[in-house]
Amino acid sequence: MSVIGPRPEMEKFVRFTSLDERRILEEKPGLAFVAVLVYRHEAELLRAHPDPEKGCVEQLIPRNLAADLTYQKNRTFLSDLRLMGEVLLMMAGVRKRMDKDFVLEGTGVAHP
Repeated sequence: MSVIGPRPEMEKFVRFTSLDERRILEEKPGLAFVAVLVYRHEAELLRAHPDPEKGCVEQLIPRNLAADLTYQKNRTFLSDLRLMGEVLLMMAGVRKRMDKDFVLEGTGVAHP
């Protein structure tokens, strides 16, 4: 495990992903990656959904994987350092990368 790297989904959710999306599972896992910053508010979004597991599988996981795969394609040591800085800012309450426009279908709830 490293500081920066994708956080794998639970095994029961992986079966819903495409083979292309599963490439992220080949990466060394970490404590934080792009999806953690962009969808930091996913717990609040899912809490408001009538079927949280369905909302997660159909809407959040594909977005999380897309964000992580895009970052991975262009990943450098410098981008990892920048990401670590953003994680520290997030912990201080700054939501620089958060997708504030994303609304989980079926809830009408956006970012908190």
